Amino acid sequence: MEKQKNKRYIGITIGPIFETIKLAVRPAGMWAGSYLFSYLSRKICEKLLEKGIKDKSFICPYIDYDKDEKKLIRNIYGVGMYPDKIIFQVEEKNISIGTCACWIKEVKEHIGEELANSLNRMEELIEIQNFVKNYLQVYIVERELEETKNPILELSPLLDSYELQRSFIQNQKIDPISLLIGGDKNDTEKNENRNIKKSFLVKDCEKDGKLFWDLLQEKNIWGIDDIARQNTLENFKRKDYYAVVQSDGDNIGKLLERLNEKEDIRNFSKCLFRYIEGEQKETKGPTGAIDMLRQYGAIPIYAGGDDLLFLAPLIGKNKESLFELLDKLSKQFYITFEEFIKQKQNVDSDFKVNIPTLSFGVSINHRKFPLYESFEIAGKLLFENAKHTKNKNTISLQVMKHSGRSFSMLLEKFSDSKSVECELYDMICRLLKQYSEKIDKDEEKVLQSVPIKLEENQAVFRLVKSKEQGCLLLENLFQSSYHRKEKIKNYLKQIQELYEKCYELENMKEEDLQFKNYQEKKTAVEDMITILYLIRLYREKGTEE
Repeated sequence: MEKQKNKRYIGITIGPIFETIKLAVRPAGMWAGSYLFSYLSRKICEKLLEKGIKDKSFICPYIDYDKDEKKLIRNIYGVGMYPDKIIFQVEEKNISIGTCACWIKEVKEHIGEELANSLNRMEELIEIQNFVKNYLQVYIVERELEETKNPILELSPLLDSYELQRSFIQNQKIDPISLLIGGDKNDTEKNENRNIKKSFLVKDCEKDGKLFWDLLQEKNIWGIDDIARQNTLENFKRKDYYAVVQSDGDNIGKLLERLNEKEDIRNFSKCLFRYIEGEQKETKGPTGAIDMLRQYGAIPIYAGGDDLLFLAPLIGKNKESLFELLDKLSKQFYITFEEFIKQKQNVDSDFKVNIPTLSFGVSINHRKFPLYESFEIAGKLLFENAKHTKNKNTISLQVMKHSGRSFSMLLEKFSDSKSVECELYDMICRLLKQYSEKIDKDEEKVLQSVPIKLEENQAVFRLVKSKEQGCLLLENLFQSSYHRKEKIKNYLKQIQELYEKCYELENMKEEDLQFKNYQEKKTAVEDMITILYLIRLYREKGTEE
């Protein structure tokens, strides 16, 4: 039998992305720090195509290429969609790591020139280009692989190891990246984002003379206050809070392990791309993640397949809660990959794999809380908590009040609508919706008092040996004539149902949850108190300066 010839692949990784985003103190800076690397990734892809790499040779990202116009097709503007890794097959003998490095040098020089022009510092062009050349770290690896090997799985660990080898720039007189993202020291409240507003990154968001940049609203660049308050005209404290949300796909690696054919792997990359873009046609509602975020009123910072990073108010344009948005994003991700797997099973009946899901890290903070800290917290919640539950598909939430008090919990979503996890999540969404709207004074009073009463009796709840005992204790705590009012009785009935679901879930978690650094198992009443405080945050009147 003739021996199969190995195929040659080149992988490219770029950085330092997170270190750059952390330079930002305002949403525009965070967006610019992220978009800069997506722009770099896209320009590298364009350069590779220009130099003869075929569009079908790209394994990731998915390349949608117009051969007649000789350019990438872009349906979404204003959001970075190109990832930090590029992997492609090399058929041409004259293309190597060395030739790719030369092409990438040209891309860096182009970005340096764009940056110098944006900052109006063309007299310092050489210094700025040298800074960019050293700051934008691009590593390249090359491997020959057997035809049955998956290039994403084989090259990604190598690229990840290179990302750790960060170099440092020394004795540099000018730092154009910090000037762009962090702002000029002469900036005032009025022109705090002026470098970004006139930058090549914002110009790149234009299509046919129209600017698609979510942060620019009526000629003003939005800050955290604008994002938090956009959908709340009433005097509610929720207008003083914003969320930083980060997502990551679950079971992606296991799916990739089952994909060996090049076309299947390209279709996988296309699937990720389609989840973000949606179907570009007339539909009843948004089918892509970007459309869902924009319809809600969230500000997408980055959207690269399963990796999402966005800022959001607690209430959306259509009076949806943030948790309804997360549910929509999760379901669309699941549906997208469910279709992909079904198509694969149509030609291979033995193809069996868990459908990928999404996990989230959600950091809710007061609008005066530092943005870069919220970003760091969201990442830790995602990768140290949510991704370490047994079944993943989890939201790890932390709310930090302006007073300094914080509360947190894990919400497992599950795709099975009849599961306890799903029923609890649906119940939370219903309660948030119900009590975010108009309620009377009695309901207002009980919303404030019940979580406090439960906190005072936590020690007693820890002695509870069964769900029935816990429900009986709840009844005994709220037995006054006031609690017998019809609307209050309905609320307390909902509280009891909530406790039952929390109890069932915590019983399951005792064996199932596997966390890193997770020290103590929570009781059902602790979970319930967290949920009630969350509902209270959505409902509390007043302001927090």
